[in-house]
Amino acid sequence: WLVDYCRNLWPFDMVVLDESSSFKNSRSKRFRALKLVRSRIKRLVELTGTPAPNGLEDLWAQIYLLDGGE
Repeated sequence: WLVDYCRNLWPFDMVVLDESSSFKNSRSKRFRALKLVRSRIKRLVELTGTPAPNGLEDLWAQIYLLDGGE
């Protein structure tokens, strides 16, 4: 909802994702919304209490948000 609310006027240069495991699905609405404004975020911190994924696919989206696909 925050991305929809701010639209092109994204005011945050740092974002902390608590429970980043909720961003592990790259087809989810929440992942796609954050991906839209990711280029405007200078620092992204991901926190999770469940660091053990079920496979590499579970890690892909979370790592993509950190490094932009590099």
